[in-house]
Amino acid sequence: MPGEIEMAFDTHTITLHEDDAGFPLNDDFDWSQPHVEAVVKHAFDNTAVGAQSNFRSFGETQIVAGNDTSRVAYVETDSGYFVVSADMMSHVIVTYSRWD
Repeated sequence: MPGEIEMAFDTHTITLHEDDAGFPLNDDFDWSQPHVEAVVKHAFDNTAVGAQSNFRSFGETQIVAGNDTSRVAYVETDSGYFVVSADMMSHVIVTYSRWD
């Protein structure tokens, strides 16, 4: 678009409220692969990073066993990889890192 500034990111983080992500079946965020992919798409599809597709290599775990607030997810796409975490206020934090 005219006047639009193109930016390239090595790493970029976006925070959004889980109610804004539009999860499949209107469910609450449950850390499943479809929900993590929905968060990534919602966060980055309309940024300079671009639309995300070809999701692969999904993983999800608690960093501290038994502590649900330490839960994180990881997923890869053609443009890079994403780490997803959440805070206690229903925010989901998505960090993108490009492939080198």
